[in-house]
Amino acid sequence: MVRPQRPRRPLIERTHSIDIRRLKRDGQIASGETMVLLWTGGARSEVRLAHLERPVFGGFRTYFCCPGCDRLCDLLYACPNIACRRCHNLAFASENETQAGRSLRRLLKQRDRLGQAEGGVVAPFPSKPRWWRWPRYLRARRKAMQREREYWRDFHAAMVNGKYLPKGRKSGNAINEDQDRR
Repeated sequence: MVRPQRPRRPLIERTHSIDIRRLKRDGQIASGETMVLLWTGGARSEVRLAHLERPVFGGFRTYFCCPGCDRLCDLLYACPNIACRRCHNLAFASENETQAGRSLRRLLKQRDRLGQAEGGVVAPFPSKPRWWRWPRYLRARRKAMQREREYWRDFHAAMVNGKYLPKGRKSGNAINEDQDRR
């Protein structure tokens, strides 16, 4: 049974963002201001600011008030108008990952922890880092080997389902089917 794919939402990582923390750090917003003018693509937008006494060590924290829903946000996104990620219905890249992609990301993260900078999945497993004790290394290696098996299982399942095959081929058995016809 094939599940219908949900439509992919635009990604936050590919959208221009405006960060209130960066604007304050760069001195572009003075303390006590209640409005800020933002220019995006030739259009001018006025955005309200909210100052809250939240931080643990006292002081004030400044937030944008989203023009679309009046939510307090640190980041606003410009696509094409200025609003928060909920108003634009933006997704993080990890929300659109396939099972095989998720497995690969975990696997590469584990190998990076062990000091392997390049080579990907096909490179030999990295040796024990100098500062690690053997039990820790062996635990990490066991976990990484398990993740490699998961990745190859998910990758194979994606190949059989046709997600990575060129158009026109439906299964991994196309070569065998051609030989059977002869």
